[in-house]
Amino acid sequence: MIKYADDTYLIIPASGVNIRSAEINNITNWAILNNLTVNKAKMIKIIIYNSWRKETHLLPALPGITEVDSLCVLGVTLMRRLSASEHIRRVISDCLHSLYALHMLHDHGLAEAGLHTVFCSVIVTKLLYASSAWSGFITASDRHRMDAFLHRSKCCGYCQPDLPSFDQSVEDSDDRLFHKLCTNTGYTLHYLLPPPNTAMEHYNLRNGTI
Repeated sequence: MIKYADDTYLIIPASGVNIRSAEINNITNWAILNNLTVNKAKMIKIIIYNSWRKETHLLPALPGITEVDSLCVLGVTLMRRLSASEHIRRVISDCLHSLYALHMLHDHGLAEAGLHTVFCSVIVTKLLYASSAWSGFITASDRHRMDAFLHRSKCCGYCQPDLPSFDQSVEDSDDRLFHKLCTNTGYTLHYLLPPPNTAMEHYNLRNGTI
């Protein structure tokens, strides 16, 4: 069970499909004991499976729970085949509205440097939000859509002409995240790193001095 604020996600592997109802009842009882209420009207389920498998997945329905094809988890939309294409579509659609706002700012006299700053602060941040989590699930077509959006923004003068491509931006973002993990022991994900290797401290190719 993963809980964030008032959102709760219950992840059950295929081997535990027969205990779904029991797990949901456990969460409901836990909420009652902690003076909370489970909103059953908002409960949904999604079945995630390998995209290369063609067999169908027929599972007994859970009363009162709607099955969906996509799920938005903390702002990232994932589909049942672990595809991020719907997330790309939604993010680009949101950024198009932001481009209109940039157009209005330009018409009201905002300088080019200001437009570039707003673009990086608002739009690039949206494009790369949690990219380390979903960039591995996008297709070549998704990357082309992202690069096409950036190319259009460059032609309109909303961002710098030398703004990196989408793939390069994702790679840079991953590098910054990994650097934070390595250097900040208080970082949330730092515990996932393996223990330091002390062998390198005593590893020397040269014996004596030259």
